Amino acid sequence: MPKEIKKYYIRIGSTSEKEFIYKTISLYSGLITKANLFESAPGMLSSLFLAISSSNLKKEFIIDPVTHVFSYDPYNSGSIRSWQKTLRKNAVAKLIDDLPISSESEIDDSWIKEIDNPTSAQLDKVEVLGMKRAYRKLSELIFPEQIKKFIGLRALNATDFSNELIDEFVVRTKDYQENILSLSKYNVERYGDFTNDFPSPSYILSPYFCISDDEWFNLMSNIWRSFTNVVDETKGALVLHVTLDYLSINIKKIIDELASIKLNNIFLWLNAFSEEEASIENLISYSKLIRGLNDSGKSVFNLYSGGFSIFLLPFGLFSIANGPGYGMDRDAEPVVGGLPTAQYYIPTHHSRLPVAEAFNLIQENQLGLNKELFHQQICNCPICQDGIKLNSSDMILFYGELGLPTIGIDGVERRFPSQLAHERCKYHFMLSRLIEFRWAQNSNPEDVFNRLNKEIKLWSKNNRHLIDWEESLKLII
Repeated sequence: MPKEIKKYYIRIGSTSEKEFIYKTISLYSGLITKANLFESAPGMLSSLFLAISSSNLKKEFIIDPVTHVFSYDPYNSGSIRSWQKTLRKNAVAKLIDDLPISSESEIDDSWIKEIDNPTSAQLDKVEVLGMKRAYRKLSELIFPEQIKKFIGLRALNATDFSNELIDEFVVRTKDYQENILSLSKYNVERYGDFTNDFPSPSYILSPYFCISDDEWFNLMSNIWRSFTNVVDETKGALVLHVTLDYLSINIKKIIDELASIKLNNIFLWLNAFSEEEASIENLISYSKLIRGLNDSGKSVFNLYSGGFSIFLLPFGLFSIANGPGYGMDRDAEPVVGGLPTAQYYIPTHHSRLPVAEAFNLIQENQLGLNKELFHQQICNCPICQDGIKLNSSDMILFYGELGLPTIGIDGVERRFPSQLAHERCKYHFMLSRLIEFRWAQNSNPEDVFNRLNKEIKLWSKNNRHLIDWEESLKLII
């Protein structure tokens, strides 16, 4: 039988990553974007999809429907609602327009507040807790009317969905992904003469919510089965988004349920799963899940892949994905990001750390003491070949270069990593991960154990996660 061609996707997380995608997409299988980002920037992503799927590149793209976000508290920071400035006289009208409420509805006092330290131009304005425009547009397109009345007012519950509503929700989510390029207002106006030539996503993903208990599992089981009835079998993909606690207790039930459904593509998101920091029990659960689904004939795509996932590719994992500006795991609960830090990925340690921490780790293990040893022991990607001229100390100025001083609102002067340092770290991360991926897709389990054994010896002072990875893989042979 011919060797299986595995896949590696880039995730685009913001419009600022557009240039990175254009420059590197030829090296990867394709692109994954979130539906809310598409609704925020339809023009940018439409042109990007058209470009990468052209006859020259023929790359795939996938639109993640992100339906899970509507099952979290809309009042939390980083959720589907946010504080937005508007004229005082328009505040109530803005909330009525954003939320599923009528002009007769009572407006909660907590949804309107004064602006802290307003400028002279803001004296007639207030802030309202409205719905983020992208999520409002998305909810209007994918949810049945009976569900829309809750959006933005409370989190969705598994019990909100009857069988009829599941079927409609599934169809609307499928249609959104299949048709959004040709039907979006932006594309109709700009590319109307070419609508018959619009490409479609390479995979259509089922709607999904995070499975944390039996109630959510039962809902997702019904969603998967409904989805199977309406999607093309070759393009349809079931999304398994699950907490580690639920997976570890119910792994056989999950495998058996997915194995019983005819669609073979499974997109996996292990919620808040740091593969480097994971317990060996959770690593074993992940490994057994991949092996069990693979033995059932399923192709598993990991949406948020860490260092351990590289070693699972020879054991049955089909595809991985990473984003240049993000870590290697993600919690679905919305969080507000802090200040961006330049992070360096250490390929032989399979960890991504702030540059200074990565440098200290390398120093502690007495590695990269000269240029040749750095490229042998740490990284030999094109970016490191260009930036590491003497030894590991070059990391500080090359990957940790600081920009000009800035004064914060507290009056304190600070310096942060320069834009160039961030770019170097992103290119290094994705290219070094690509090198790992290419190694893994041409390797077998014996190669995996040989490499892990060498890296355990190399990082003798900081190798606990590597030892756990090796032990968990031995249990699934």
